[in-house]
Amino acid sequence: MLFILCMQVDRISVAMDSLLKESVRDASTRDGVSISTWIRAAASEKLSRELLGAALEVWEAESMPFCDAELNRAAKTLGISRNVKTP
Repeated sequence: MLFILCMQVDRISVAMDSLLKESVRDASTRDGVSISTWIRAAASEKLSRELLGAALEVWEAESMPFCDAELNRAAKTLGISRNVKTP
């Protein structure tokens, strides 16, 4: 059985400096995808992180803030370093 999926795609123009453009081109080539696909994935990941951050802020506001040990464990699990905000 063959399914054909049509998705409307809007085109936008994005301006960036030459070094960033070449870095994006190189990264998309390494990943074996088009520049558009690579940029869509990067934008999607950024938006996902922002939405997760907003959801965690709501959770903390409605219950209690995460302690340093929880945040450190989460960062270790995710393989990232914590950027600790200073007042």
